Amino acid sequence: MLTFDIWGSCVTRDALEFILNCNINIYVSRQSIISACSQNISPSEIKRIKLNNNIGGFHKRVITEDIYKTSLRRLNNCSSTNILIIDLIDERNGLLFFDNTYITHSLALREHSNIEFLSKYKIYAFSKKYTELFCNKITLFCNKIKSSIPNDRKYIIIHKAYYSDPTNDKFIKINNTLKLYYSLLEKYLPNAISIEVPCQYRLSSIYHKWGEAPYHYIDEYYLNFIKVMSYKISQQLEIKSNYSAQLREGHNRPSNIGTCPLR
Repeated sequence: MLTFDIWGSCVTRDALEFILNCNINIYVSRQSIISACSQNISPSEIKRIKLNNNIGGFHKRVITEDIYKTSLRRLNNCSSTNILIIDLIDERNGLLFFDNTYITHSLALREHSNIEFLSKYKIYAFSKKYTELFCNKITLFCNKIKSSIPNDRKYIIIHKAYYSDPTNDKFIKINNTLKLYYSLLEKYLPNAISIEVPCQYRLSSIYHKWGEAPYHYIDEYYLNFIKVMSYKISQQLEIKSNYSAQLREGHNRPSNIGTCPLR
């Protein structure tokens, strides 16, 4: 049984759901690298942030981890045999500037807290300002990842996930920014393994269990990622029989086989 830690989003979490001999230990989600590497919020300001009484356990955890900046510390308790996978799709959330520091402006935070009434200074994802902050924090993030456990991790995988639909001008710009972000990860984590699923599998699905989004893919995307990862780490990963990330059969849209360059 292989044990994985994830810093990223559903694109990686969903892929691992296909694997039978797989255990997920830590899943850091809905969090920006910028927020995680920013200074702590003062206790007096934290008291001003109120979470809804009906908030679910998962959303409460990811919001609390982001507010208290504890996610990287949680990785300190991991075994060096755990495989860490990093993807950057959750950088899509943007930031709030609050108490002279940053909070990830996730949908969970917006829907389950009073934060919209406490902060009006928003930094939009993939904007020039956001990218400047990301470039400023990425070295600190990588240094923390490399020193987060007593012994070096045997495997760190960079899952170079991108938005689907190469004809959408907005997504092209986002993917170009993500390409820069991933190149910085590769630069500062030089021993990491990079995996980028071929373009022809990077198709969104209208039948995905989480709904349609440019990062909710057809099953073939996840299966290709697993195939490449299995080869890269020299481990046989057993696929669950009849498992799907889709809600019903006939889920796969016609595949636009061809190139989808990052312009």
